[in-house]
Amino acid sequence: MKKILLIAFTLLAFAQTEAQKKWWVPTKRELLSYGSLTVSGVAYGFNQAIEHHAYGIGQPYVDITYSYKRKYKNYDEGNFDEAYFGSKTFLAFTTDAFHLSNTINKAFLTTGIVLNSWDFKSELKQYKKKDRWKVIALKKILIPLIVQHLSFEVMFNNLHK
Repeated sequence: MKKILLIAFTLLAFAQTEAQKKWWVPTKRELLSYGSLTVSGVAYGFNQAIEHHAYGIGQPYVDITYSYKRKYKNYDEGNFDEAYFGSKTFLAFTTDAFHLSNTINKAFLTTGIVLNSWDFKSELKQYKKKDRWKVIALKKILIPLIVQHLSFEVMFNNLHK
């Protein structure tokens, strides 16, 4: 009987340690979050390249000195009516690349944050108590920041006139 109990407790202890995930292995939700934050960083880099690197000069949809006029019926003649329904408000992202990239950035940034923090409390229970701070510090804060900012830097610094 003692041997059976010893084997049962050993198996139970082994099963419990195997059931807990390794803290450094990203979950599917975290991978989706990192992907979403990468798209956000790329869109933000493109947005800022349009604004600060004068990227796309001469292209009507991208050129920041001209594209804002696309929201209006005839901006140059002083007609500031909407070019089409919603072009000055909720459909402004359809008028030029600056607004589109800004919308993509905000949408994917929000998606990445939601995916990364969804069901946070129960997700932490999958890890050993001593590893939970690493999950919070690295997988939930540091890695998402690095992914988003690195993708921004790559895009922003590689788009020039």
